[in-house]
Amino acid sequence: SRRSLTHPPCSFAPFNYDPAGGFALRPFYRHVLDGRRVLLADDVRNTGETFGKCKALIQAAGGALVATVEIYDRCGAIVDPCVPNLALAEYGAAENYRAAQCPLCRAGIAITRF
Repeated sequence: SRRSLTHPPCSFAPFNYDPAGGFALRPFYRHVLDGRRVLLADDVRNTGETFGKCKALIQAAGGALVATVEIYDRCGAIVDPCVPNLALAEYGAAENYRAAQCPLCRAGIAITRF
């Protein structure tokens, strides 16, 4: 006998970003996530803060984050959402710091180029 190729239904819930208010999830999508297991995807992971903020929104909507994925991981995460993470490509970039721990910030040296 052949195994069925059906799978549980999947949904897409985009996060919106407002520079004044940060990340948000529209009410319709909050309802979609309630009681669901969520795979969070992004294009690039720099510090991991986006995943951390979105995890909080998922949990507030009643969802459970099960893993994170990204196309490109700069390997500089300082925020860990405590779930498995998978990247298609990795690149060890310069170390990331929070502003309070940054040696350049402490010394008053402004970043003028990347």
